Amino acid sequence: IARRFLDNWARDRVMVHMANENLDDAKKNVDQQIKSYRESLLTFAYEQALVLQNLDTAVSGSQIQDYYDKNIANFQLKDNIVLVRWFKLTEKDGKLLKKVEGLWRSDKEEDTHKLEVLLAQHGAAINDTRDNWIEFKTLQQQVPLHPDNPTDWLEHQGKVIVNDPTGTYFVDFLDHRLKDSTSPIDMVTDRIRAILINQRKLKLVERLREDLYKHALADKDVRFP
Repeated sequence: IARRFLDNWARDRVMVHMANENLDDAKKNVDQQIKSYRESLLTFAYEQALVLQNLDTAVSGSQIQDYYDKNIANFQLKDNIVLVRWFKLTEKDGKLLKKVEGLWRSDKEEDTHKLEVLLAQHGAAINDTRDNWIEFKTLQQQVPLHPDNPTDWLEHQGKVIVNDPTGTYFVDFLDHRLKDSTSPIDMVTDRIRAILINQRKLKLVERLREDLYKHALADKDVRFP
């Protein structure tokens, strides 16, 4: 261990020696670089402290909507997205599958409850993304859906049943948005909130810098010859 430590130390010394021997004076003068770096770190730390004390991070729904409306061209979708509710049954019992399908296709609330109870009895979990948009290709990683043209296919889908060797999938498409259309606002709300807060932060830092400078001038802490 000691030998390895000494070897590493010696290697470092060799590099320092070669740098001193071969670099010109301008490149060897690191004091100014260190000073500038230190000042940058201090300034950044102080700005961050001021921002934490003064930044208003509350963003209203109307502010988000206003930014969304004014910058809607920036929120185009790069892929198809869906709101979907689906589950999978591994059982091969035709009678069971038919019963499940009947309850699944029903619009009655009591049938929905019966379906949930029946699925729980068979250990089948319901995957519900009604509150979170997901990319269609993400759904395809979980459910064997392989349309030739997903964009056209999604336009005409509601409830879909699909099979693979592992079981039967019941997929209910609740809503969709197609590639190159506008992202729904609820999908980009967090992104817009972050943008608005960052804009406030930049303006706040600029204002704080100017205020501090004016105070320093007023107190004659800054003087020009």
